[in-house]
Amino acid sequence: MTILSYARHLEGIPNSLINLAQDTINRISSDLRSKDAIIEIPEIEKDFIGIFTDGSNVLAERRGAGIAIFSAYSIKYGLEGNKKSIFGHSEISPEDTLMVILPRFAMVSRANTIMRAFEFISTLMNFDRNIDFIVLDGSYISTLLDPSRVISPIYRDLLNILRSSSAEVQQNFSQVIDYLDTQITRMFDDIFGKGNLRTLPQDFIYNYYNIIEDIWNNTKDFMPEEALITYHNFIITLVEQNFSAWVLCKLLERAYREGKPILWLSKDSESRIITKNYRAINLSNDVSVLDFILRNGEILLMDKVKFLPSIEPMKNTVLEGENPLAGRKVYALTRKLANNIYGNFGGYSLVYVKYKNFVIQFTYPRKLIKKGEIMQIISLLKQISDEGYPEPLIYTHNRTVLRKQIVENLADGLFENCKRQGKNLLCNLISVAGRRLAGI
Repeated sequence: MTILSYARHLEGIPNSLINLAQDTINRISSDLRSKDAIIEIPEIEKDFIGIFTDGSNVLAERRGAGIAIFSAYSIKYGLEGNKKSIFGHSEISPEDTLMVILPRFAMVSRANTIMRAFEFISTLMNFDRNIDFIVLDGSYISTLLDPSRVISPIYRDLLNILRSSSAEVQQNFSQVIDYLDTQITRMFDDIFGKGNLRTLPQDFIYNYYNIIEDIWNNTKDFMPEEALITYHNFIITLVEQNFSAWVLCKLLERAYREGKPILWLSKDSESRIITKNYRAINLSNDVSVLDFILRNGEILLMDKVKFLPSIEPMKNTVLEGENPLAGRKVYALTRKLANNIYGNFGGYSLVYVKYKNFVIQFTYPRKLIKKGEIMQIISLLKQISDEGYPEPLIYTHNRTVLRKQIVENLADGLFENCKRQGKNLLCNLISVAGRRLAGI
């Protein structure tokens, strides 16, 4: 089938639907401009230094495990006397971050969580008093919502099993939840709290299974046999999400102490904050519609369109309501982390910006950016966004991108080395996946 024959499928879309969508876009544009929500980005010529961070990971899915490597790169980049310059950098190298991910479940999501933690670490390594602001790749809103989104389904599965268990098991569950909260907090502070930022990724990888095993050995006897697999998955995910949040909390608290704004930049945001209210385009994301509405050099200030409620500890970090098994509300993060992050930095805002040709989204904690300060930062970034996107983030992306074949080769090498040592079960866990064994 040719491209032309595929293109005929577009002919089946009624013109009336297209016209309705265009009419809706025109109406949105008129409404936004009448509210002065869309304004021109002021021109500014001023020296500045920003931190720009991105990361990546690649994962080899093996027979019973995943083999992953991670990369994070952060640069201090800005203008000095109208000249674009790099003032410093920090890097977390894939050479130092090889990790065997066990067991074989949700490995892509889990690797992304760990990668995000490494991005925060790389940013902290580059942090000093001379910077003016920080820009991270991604979405602040997604970062806040991710722990509950990832852990809640596993937690609900665990509850469904425990509800049919004995009264004693159900009574013990409350103590297990309290133990997890206390133990994760204590172990993270003891193991990572006094360490060197530059060795923190290796410290996490080295201690990862020790932390999980310690928690498992002290709590597994309180679980019925039919709940053990789900409970083990729950512990693992809890440790990973809390580590990422632990580092995020360090970054947010330092930025607040030193008065440094942090923004997250998404080039392909899935947000439908605007479009969801319009039937003709409610399947479109905001940026795809705003591409037609914003002119080059314009910004849309969402605070003038809609109030965005804070993401609070008791709203979005709670896995379930007043759970009769646990006896209280249960957090996706430890209570200390949940209160520090969501209690202090749960308020957020966002802007859509069109420097050139396409729209990008910035999200940020309100507490870190003073009123009116966002416009100055967006104007400063315009000086280094000739192609519509901040140049240092293009550089960091290209610096961190990893080829899948690298981790596949490393995984094959680990497998061969394992065979020479005669570790049969471990070897089979990291052997090639079934589809490769089947030749497909």
